[in-house]
Amino acid sequence: MKGDKKGSHMENYDIRLIRDETGIWVGRCEEAHATTRALTIRGALTGIREAISLADDVEEEDVRFHQVGIEFQGFDGSALLSETLAVREELAALEQRSRDLTRRVVREFSAAGATRRDVGPLLGLSGQRVDQLLGSWRPMSRPLLGSRPAIQRAAAMSST
Repeated sequence: MKGDKKGSHMENYDIRLIRDETGIWVGRCEEAHATTRALTIRGALTGIREAISLADDVEEEDVRFHQVGIEFQGFDGSALLSETLAVREELAALEQRSRDLTRRVVREFSAAGATRRDVGPLLGLSGQRVDQLLGSWRPMSRPLLGSRPAIQRAAAMSST
């Protein structure tokens, strides 16, 4: 998968980690013609990243693993690892979408006049968390209803 760019200089590689009969982890990347050996998986990952960097003249921090094959004691865990990583990536994207939508609900409902106490239970959030999500954001058209300073300002304005 060499040359598959994620960012401006990111390079994606397929690698394979195999534990040999002596217990040593061997990391291989056919695309970069790179091989490394280490006592641990972490060491093999670090070593293969460095070997790829040297073989293909790219910065170590720009080396990304597109696919990681793994084999030990006759067990090939590549497909299971790949599926797990894909699901975790999907979950991270869904979590981000959930955070974005939660902020949007809090802001739009507040802008429409809902109090913080009203919005929190709808989302299963405390009033304090609603306040955190609002942060310094305030609707442009009117003060947030239900907050003590807003009520005091409204009362002061109506008495004049």
